[in-house]
Amino acid sequence: MAAVDLTPLLSTAVVAAMCAIGLLGLSWLGPGRRRPTLLLALAYLSFVLLTSLMFFWPQEWVLIRTALVGGLSLIGAALVLAGIRDFFGRPPMPPLLIGLVVAALMAHTGLVWIESERELRLLFLACSYAVFRLATSWVLVQAGTTRLWGAALAVALFMALDGLLSVLRVTQLMGDGLPWFGIGPSLAQDLNWMLLLASTLSSAVLVLVSSLLETADKYREEAAGLRSILDAMPDLLFEIGPDGRYKSFHTPDPGLLAVSPDKIVGRRPEELLPEPLCQLQRRVMTEVDQHGRSFGHEYALDLPIGQRWFELSASCKHAVQPGKPPSYIFLARDVSARKQTESQLEYRTILLDHLFVSAPVGLCLTRFENRRFVQTNAAYRAICGYSIEELDRLTTADLMPPADREIPEQLRRELADNRQFGPTDIRLLCRDHSIKSVRLTAFLVLGPTGEELVWNLVEDLTASRRLERLQQEFLSNITHELRTPLTAISGALELMTQDAVKNDHAQSERLLAMARRNLRRFDGLIGDLLDMEQIVSNQLGVVLRDQPLAPLITIAMKINQPAGKSSRVRSTVSPDDEHLQARVDSDRLVQALSSLISNAMKFSPDDAPVTVSLVRQGRIVCITVTDTGVGVPEAFRPYLFDPFAQADGGSNRHRQGSGLGLPIARELIERMGGRIGYSPGPDNVGSRFHIELPISKAG
Repeated sequence: MAAVDLTPLLSTAVVAAMCAIGLLGLSWLGPGRRRPTLLLALAYLSFVLLTSLMFFWPQEWVLIRTALVGGLSLIGAALVLAGIRDFFGRPPMPPLLIGLVVAALMAHTGLVWIESERELRLLFLACSYAVFRLATSWVLVQAGTTRLWGAALAVALFMALDGLLSVLRVTQLMGDGLPWFGIGPSLAQDLNWMLLLASTLSSAVLVLVSSLLETADKYREEAAGLRSILDAMPDLLFEIGPDGRYKSFHTPDPGLLAVSPDKIVGRRPEELLPEPLCQLQRRVMTEVDQHGRSFGHEYALDLPIGQRWFELSASCKHAVQPGKPPSYIFLARDVSARKQTESQLEYRTILLDHLFVSAPVGLCLTRFENRRFVQTNAAYRAICGYSIEELDRLTTADLMPPADREIPEQLRRELADNRQFGPTDIRLLCRDHSIKSVRLTAFLVLGPTGEELVWNLVEDLTASRRLERLQQEFLSNITHELRTPLTAISGALELMTQDAVKNDHAQSERLLAMARRNLRRFDGLIGDLLDMEQIVSNQLGVVLRDQPLAPLITIAMKINQPAGKSSRVRSTVSPDDEHLQARVDSDRLVQALSSLISNAMKFSPDDAPVTVSLVRQGRIVCITVTDTGVGVPEAFRPYLFDPFAQADGGSNRHRQGSGLGLPIARELIERMGGRIGYSPGPDNVGSRFHIELPISKAG
């Protein structure tokens, strides 16, 4: 009989040991199920220790062995219950279970030392063991939602039978060994061990298979998640194996591939891509070998849908088995839209830089906190007269006159409140200590780093103020110029109505001559005003044709030749130059020459000659009007051809004129393809005006 008992005991010990080792390994491989597998492993180790005590414990220490064997069986059953509860998501060791285990162990230990109560001890031990096994079976039955519900029911059945057979075996011993249902004590003991073996093995297999299925589900879920991420990514992914061939790829759009998708796997990049791109891939692979990754490489690729730009990154995919060469994962991101945006931004930046540098209005960027200059354009530096290096050491407050030092604080407060200031006319202290009137407009903006900056637009009002003054003087002058001939004409006509003048023929002729002269002057003023209006509206027309210039000079001289003074205006045109021709409008050229000759006579003494010359200078013909008068003041020369400008301004000036003759003459000459200029006369006496025109082919 002992030989019969030995086999199930040893089998149970071996199976329990194997299950314990397997579950211990699973607990370290699967961290998500570490606690339940550890509990089950400890339970099976307790069964191993129980069988070892039964075989190897000395017989003379029978009480200690009995106490340990019974206690280990209860602890093992309780640990199995705790592990199964934890495995199916329940609290592993609730207070009730802990209390039952402690009470059962204490009762069992107490009954061991009462020899007379052996039957009661065995019955208590068997019932306690059966309670734990039946509770475990109930937990397994309730786990019916699992995919392994059938296996769980089988394990529950084994454990329930194991617990019931333990009670049956004890009751048989208490009933003098009478068999129940044909099962004697010896057979019941063998069945008990076999059921313990079966429940141990099946529960371990259930836990192992459930863990593996759960791990597989987790991997499938992660794979599905990765696939979803890949499908959501707009990037291309390629894997190149150690043999240099494409192993796999993923693309959101087949149109981004250089070849058909079915021609990629198993091919080398050299077979599919241009050589420059293959060289880039090899360089990237070298960087991956050295640093583990590489990124930020941009390249252009001509595709059937057009040229696209990509950004290439790569990393290393190490082989699972040690010693095998790695693969390379390439990620290609379509950055065509970004490149287009960058190109547009670069163009706009260049355009804005060009506008900033070449803007005619002064621009400067300053810091709001300390008013220091960050950047200035040439127009601003021209207004204030400082260089870039000098402005770097100054603030905007340094460019304010002492009397206006409160303006920077006013500007600062208004910018803080409204984020803009102006436009407001202020005064600017220049490098040469002069003070200019400027119009300031300022805007508060945020820089790239979040710093508050101020854009300042500074418009120099010197020219506009001068133009306003000239316009006022012109209105005053033209009023005077128009009133003078009208007054003379009115006076002459009034005198001619008197009887004394009517009978004096000579006096009448003088009055009529004076009226005609003032009418011509009045007509000239009206003509100048009309010409200026056409120039402003860009409606002044010229009719160009090739014609000799000498006759036109003669006509202009005759128009301005004073009566009785035929030698006042002289011509120095040589016979060799009389044939010179240019493509001009004859009437407009005579008008321009008349204006120059009239000015020369006006600003020269009455008997001083005015000389008109015509010479050839290469492919240019030059007409020069020279006088020996007062000349043009040097300070006025830059404004000589400006509208309304007169060196002797104001209504109380000494010489008549509207101030429009020279500006109209310049406009006429320029519309004929020439240019007009001024220089002082010989020995810096008088004036010299010259007209340069291109010689026509006929000349």
